[in-house]
Parts: sequence; structure tokens; C-alpha cells
Amino acid sequence: MSEPPVPAQGRLHASRAVNEPLATFVAGSTERAELEETLRRWMKEVHEVPVVVGDREYREGKIKQQLIVRSALLVAGGIYV
Repeated sequence: MSEPPVPAQGRLHASRAVNEPLATFVAGSTERAELEETLRRWMKEVHEVPVVVGDREYREGKIKQQLIVRSALLVAGGIYV
């Protein structure tokens, strides 16, 4: 079996990786305002969390409430058990 060709020395160049800019979420920033609005909308809803096995979702059985950690009075979702 023949060996794959080896590139000539100095001719192999990897492209430079460039990361997307990081959001700082500082008070007053657009990113912070968008995040806070999304969290306000999210907390007004009760989310259903199915049991997922492989590629199937199961939404059967008893539902146990999942509370928000910082507030035992707010329900984040219902989890099938």
C-alpha cells in the first residue's frame, strides 16, 4: 500500500482562528437589556420538560414541578417522572 503524499515543508498553512466578540453584559448595554427581557418573558411561562430516550420524547406519567432556585414560589417547568 502506498503512503499518502506528504506536503512540502513550509507549504501547509492553517487558517487563523477568529472568535466572535464576547458580550460583556454590563449594565446599560444592549446585550444586557436583551438578556433581561428574554428572562422576564421566560419566567412568565411554565415549560414542559419531556423525558428523551434516543430520538424519542415521552410526555406521559406524573408531572413534578421544577421550581426556580432563587424563588421557591416560582415554577419553571413540569418534569415527567
